[in-house]
Amino acid sequence: MKRLFIFSAIAALLMSCGGNSNSSYTLSGKFENAIGDSIVLLDAISGEVIDSIASTDGSFTFRGNAGVPFYATVLYYSSDKSDDEFEGLGFFYPEAAETELFVEPGELQMYMAEDSSYYVKGSKANDNYQALLAYLDSIETIPGGWSLYNEAFGKALGENIDNLLGLYCISRIGLYE
Repeated sequence: MKRLFIFSAIAALLMSCGGNSNSSYTLSGKFENAIGDSIVLLDAISGEVIDSIASTDGSFTFRGNAGVPFYATVLYYSSDKSDDEFEGLGFFYPEAAETELFVEPGELQMYMAEDSSYYVKGSKANDNYQALLAYLDSIETIPGGWSLYNEAFGKALGENIDNLLGLYCISRIGLYE
């Protein structure tokens, strides 16, 4: 119950900050491990398709309005699947290269290498998210390293209380006990 209250309070705070007069975003990038010919931007929570484009080389640019920042997934897949097939699937996308990020006003860049390593940059939340993921990867193989996950999410929350990564961290604290 306490976590729900905190989650709701931070969500309300973030939404109240969404009245930014310059709320447009540009997300551009490239998938080196191109496995299809279509790229789709999804709301990672609801699974709603935000935008999609055709791409023969894995390059893309999405433009839109992020008055309220959102957690998103970018997928590269074969066009024999319709956007409707991805609607509502949450985090499960068979046979698709994917990456997750926070879509916020500004210029965001994403790149996925052939080995599926990726980066997203262009905002405090995304830059800090990449650092958090790198740290989590580094402790994953340490015996007992999972116990450090909650500590890492707690630290990241303290550093990102002013953006969507802070809310994401709240949703992860306590999952790794």
